[in-house]
Amino acid sequence: MRAAIPVFFYPLRIFLSPPSRRRWAFYIFPLLAYGALIFYGSSQSRWFFEPPAFFSVDKIYHFLEYAIFGVLLARILKEYGIPPSLPGKMIWVLMISFLYGTSDEFHQWFVPGRFATFGDLLADGLGGGLGGFLFFKFKRKGIRSG
Repeated sequence: MRAAIPVFFYPLRIFLSPPSRRRWAFYIFPLLAYGALIFYGSSQSRWFFEPPAFFSVDKIYHFLEYAIFGVLLARILKEYGIPPSLPGKMIWVLMISFLYGTSDEFHQWFVPGRFATFGDLLADGLGGGLGGFLFFKFKRKGIRSG
């Protein structure tokens, strides 16, 4: 005789089934690992390599690192179909990129030798949005990107 599963455990059953575990490992784990890498990088007082000495190169780094974050996030939203519309997916990519960028800047505020700026936050959010936009644009035209 099988035990009854309470209704509030049904979503867990979906995420813990073998095909869903493989999907989780292929789609969600890379985003979590990359988010942890961003967190680790922001907790360092010094850069691994010194950036060139021209103006605002830091913003370019923030933009590029969050563009990758946006691509990984867009992959998840496309795979799981949340939300169903493309504009909705782009709004979620932008919101989550800005929220994670905000948490990253807040974290940097407490790291010696680092500081939080609105320009970095703006570069984070816009980079994530552009990464998500490019992912959806190339995915629609049939170009494989992930």
